[in-house]
Amino acid sequence: TGVRWPVWSAAYRRAFVTGHGLAFPAGHHSDLGWGGLVTVAAERIAVLCHSVVRHRERRQGSRLALPGEHQFDLLDQSERVLVRAAAQGLAA
Repeated sequence: TGVRWPVWSAAYRRAFVTGHGLAFPAGHHSDLGWGGLVTVAAERIAVLCHSVVRHRERRQGSRLALPGEHQFDLLDQSERVLVRAAAQGLAA
């Protein structure tokens, strides 16, 4: 299913977060919105070559993975990021 990066897999300078007025978006799947918003706001990023944190999920998985109305929040989070990118003149 691909690699899913949790929102806490990155470190952010407080000055960066406050300077860009960033906050966690409301709704389910807010990690998608947050990750997109900080990436759009960043002038540069750095990536580590190896994992420094491991996260285990329960075998039955997350309730957010089950079908339901909360799945529409994925679209809302994506739209939030695309709107911010367009406002900054970035191509979608």
